[in-house]
Amino acid sequence: MFTFYNNKTILAVLIISLLVTVYLPLPAYGGSRNAQKLDTVFWQIEKTGAPVSYLLGTIHISDPEVTRFSPKLNATINSVQQICLELDMNPQVMLAVYGQMISVNQDLEALIGKQYFARLQQTLGLGGQTLLPLKQLKPWAAMVMVSMPKNQNPMEVMDMRLYQHGRMRGLPVCALESAEEQLMAFNKLSIDDQVIMLKETINKLPEMEGLIRQMKKSYQAGDLDELFEINENYLKDSDSAAWQSAMIELLDQRNFRMLERMEKHMATTSSLFAVGALHLAGENGLVNLLRKKSYSVTAIK
Repeated sequence: MFTFYNNKTILAVLIISLLVTVYLPLPAYGGSRNAQKLDTVFWQIEKTGAPVSYLLGTIHISDPEVTRFSPKLNATINSVQQICLELDMNPQVMLAVYGQMISVNQDLEALIGKQYFARLQQTLGLGGQTLLPLKQLKPWAAMVMVSMPKNQNPMEVMDMRLYQHGRMRGLPVCALESAEEQLMAFNKLSIDDQVIMLKETINKLPEMEGLIRQMKKSYQAGDLDELFEINENYLKDSDSAAWQSAMIELLDQRNFRMLERMEKHMATTSSLFAVGALHLAGENGLVNLLRKKSYSVTAIK
């Protein structure tokens, strides 16, 4: 069973898919690696008295080389009782996300200047006439959009495919966060900080294609440690301290919140949890946090 998505909800899928996966390049924030090397994006979670569950790191790209379900992932999808994503992908939630991206009384061109606005339009491939209210996009939303890999189909990224697969199987598809919770880190930023971050992202665009190639290669190799390092090294020369606080909100704080909700599901229900790959790595990544809670977390290759 497939669900109808209009232009607004597809735009929101683009935004939220990027946020829930690895492709939001963010700067170093003082995190640290795991002592044990993390060399896969797929994990089995076990604890005495609870059914077996699974954790999958996802990536925002529709390339079949990356998103094709492996035999082991297919077997897992067919064995679990529910699929849990970071966010519910149904159109109503996506429309709520779209509303969070827009500020009707704002003029983005006036905020960032004509030169940066022209570069933004050029990068997004938008002419004078478009259904996209670019001038009303909040600076953080424009920043995320301009960071997106080119020529990708938002309906074919892994998170969306898992959502549709679960719906077709008649499985419950749960969410670990609400749209408001997920976007809180950005909405809490001052307009001045958002503008600085958007301008820095536009200035870094020449590096983006190479960065995406690096991340795709690391993801295909299952090298979470390398993904974590790429993320740490990006934008080290930022002029805005807002990146550090945003990163703590986007990864660490959300990891603690998602872990708490995962535990409630895992106590009674065999679940497949699919979250952005960067949420798995680091000292405060989900793999390490689960182990601290006495779960056995085993690599699946």
